[in-house]
Amino acid sequence: MSKSKLFWASILVGLAGMEACSAAGIAPPKRTSLAPLASATPSISTTATASETPSAPEEEEEPEPPPEPVQPPPPDKAPETKGMVLLPGGTFKTLMSARLVKLVPFWLDVAEVTAAAYEACVKAGKCTDEGLACGEKPNYRKWDKKSHPINCVDQSQARAYCEHVGKRLPVFEEWEWAARATTRGWPYPWGEGLGGEELCWRRSTRVESIGRVRHCNDEAKKDCFFVSGVVHEDRVEGTCPTRAYPAGNSPEGISDLAGNVGEWTQSEESANSFYACGEGWRQQYQLNMIETPCWASDPAEHLDSEGFRCASTAPEPAAP
Repeated sequence: MSKSKLFWASILVGLAGMEACSAAGIAPPKRTSLAPLASATPSISTTATASETPSAPEEEEEPEPPPEPVQPPPPDKAPETKGMVLLPGGTFKTLMSARLVKLVPFWLDVAEVTAAAYEACVKAGKCTDEGLACGEKPNYRKWDKKSHPINCVDQSQARAYCEHVGKRLPVFEEWEWAARATTRGWPYPWGEGLGGEELCWRRSTRVESIGRVRHCNDEAKKDCFFVSGVVHEDRVEGTCPTRAYPAGNSPEGISDLAGNVGEWTQSEESANSFYACGEGWRQQYQLNMIETPCWASDPAEHLDSEGFRCASTAPEPAAP
């Protein structure tokens, strides 16, 4: 049989089968559609799961170390506290070292030691007058400077005086605590603002235009810059009498913590330098007065802008 005859014979057999099924009530099979094949290339998720790339743990802040106790040794004998004020102890972070320190209560002179008081110590044979004619504006043995702070003293001369009167030099942490008005933490002893009338300082300025002031950092007026601020037309040449600027007193009544003379402390910065604090009368730019409260100084140097005041450790309270 030819291929064409075979083809038509199969078609006829199929049709006959369909008719027989229909007559018997049997439905022909239904066509079912096939789901498309999955892609041979799987899709890649751009979002990593936590198990695949764990996120780095957040760094925990290190706890701040406990405050470092600062407790200078007591004086050899009971101090005369007349002319001193008792300051409370407390905890604060110093600007000089950024250390958290804890102070015990202490006494501090309300005024810088005067030229007259230091001269009396020399006459008593307990202090020396070496180097006291330093600089342009020394105060020692000047009849018109007796109420001014003694200047031109080195660190050992300042220490000897304080020991003679049963006191000691303050540590720089005590000095800064007093200059910041203790627990108040002010930028200046008297508060926030600085108008210029709170302290004895050179304030070398001149008016360039209304509301504009030219500040010069050197005598030759080469290093100058302009700021807006209060115009000062006067010029301080040398120290002023102690306590002459009551507007600059701290709330506890301590005077001249800024201006007049810088002040020696007993704090050693290194083997050959001690800290002195508070800018003296030679300062020309007002914002530097307490912004950097202390600096390292050669203990043997004599400056006409450096003096001192004394402190004393408060006695321990009596047991109940």
